[in-house]
Amino acid sequence: MGICASSEVAIEPTNPNDALRAELRQLRVDIAETEAEVERLRVIKEQREFETAYLDHTNTSLAMRQEFTSRQLQQVVDEREALLAHLAERDSLGVEAASAGWGTDEAAMADIIMRRTTWQLAAAKEHFLSTFSKSMAARVSSENRTFFGNLTGKMTPFGQLLTYRLMATPERIAEIVHRAVQGMGSDGLALAEVLSVSTNEELRAAAEFYSDKHGEEMKERIVKECTGMLSKKYGEWMEAICHFDRNEDGDDEAAEEIAEALYQAGAAKMMGVDEEVFQQHLANASLSRCAAVCKAYEGLHKNTLFADVERKFRGGLEDAIIARLTPPLQLYAANLTKACKGLGSDKQAIARIFGTMSLRELPEFVAGFEGGADALDELLDKETGGDLRAALAVMLAEKSPTGNNKYVNENEVDAGVVGDSFREEFLLSYDWQRAADVGRIIARDKPHHDVATNPPHERWHGAAFPLMPYVSSRGYD
Repeated sequence: MGICASSEVAIEPTNPNDALRAELRQLRVDIAETEAEVERLRVIKEQREFETAYLDHTNTSLAMRQEFTSRQLQQVVDEREALLAHLAERDSLGVEAASAGWGTDEAAMADIIMRRTTWQLAAAKEHFLSTFSKSMAARVSSENRTFFGNLTGKMTPFGQLLTYRLMATPERIAEIVHRAVQGMGSDGLALAEVLSVSTNEELRAAAEFYSDKHGEEMKERIVKECTGMLSKKYGEWMEAICHFDRNEDGDDEAAEEIAEALYQAGAAKMMGVDEEVFQQHLANASLSRCAAVCKAYEGLHKNTLFADVERKFRGGLEDAIIARLTPPLQLYAANLTKACKGLGSDKQAIARIFGTMSLRELPEFVAGFEGGADALDELLDKETGGDLRAALAVMLAEKSPTGNNKYVNENEVDAGVVGDSFREEFLLSYDWQRAADVGRIIARDKPHHDVATNPPHERWHGAAFPLMPYVSSRGYD
């Protein structure tokens, strides 16, 4: 009986509400976590809504700004075309006024033609042709002939300079070639220059123009004039060039091999030279290949390729090879120096060189001329005079490709003070650089000068130009 009593275990009674309390505590934890998650998602939702609203506002603002900018750009285009038409009309009438009556106002004529860019002159020529039923170049040519020019058609160097500036590129090339092959012999320097600085496309167009005007093939006439008993190789070189298929892709591979081949064909020989090797590698080489070959040649040998060509070649073939190796603006400078050597100067060559260069090329030409602008001015003062020198002075004064050398100091800009005078200057000079400079300053410091609040005849005309200068498809040189 005692054993049975000792084996019994006391069981404490349990409270049925304890389990419910535990579940309630867990529910409260879950509710708190859920509320925290809801709050987190609410914050995220508000952020997303703010970002969406901000993006919508930004997109709307950008669309409005784009629309406004488009209106400004269109305004610039419209004003530019109107100003170009005004300038073309004024220049066209100015050239006619300078040509009318007894004598010619050469200064007024040069002041117009030598200051204008290619596309400005193109517009003026169109107006002149439609108004007077005659080309401007023909009018200028007829007013600037030599004493016997009315019989022979020969122009003064001043007339040639202005006429070259007025001619389209194919017509100018054809005219230079025609003059170079006229009379006894040919002007090898002029032929080498024009055939080297012109592109294949320009030369093919010039050949077509030449054929239509003169009734013969330009290539055949060049080869005929350059081929003789003592100039067979020169004729072959010119014939190779006159295929007008020069490599223009900039291939400068194998420069050292070509340089060595040229050395062995020329300077390395005790007597004579292998002209075929020079023709094979240089006649239709690109400018970049010629430059690479010259550099490689100088690195391999003590003399430059130019020096060895001048030592081994003579006459027209020497001129042709040197022209092929020389970059265009350097070639113009070299030929200008040659034209001014000796007794008297070749003023027709001077007219050809400056009549061919554009205003965009001119600053680089002046900077690269030996001695710079001062040396060039001194040379021209010595070797030219009269109307020709005055016209060149006008051209050389135009350092900007738009025909105006005045740039803006922002300390001088005040929209209320210089606005009217600048507007007139811009209208006359068409100086986009000056307009853009002033426009940036005014747009920054005078925000009330804008398209929206001021009509075109009252607002600052430069303010729109910082956005984007409009460039005509006719070119900007």
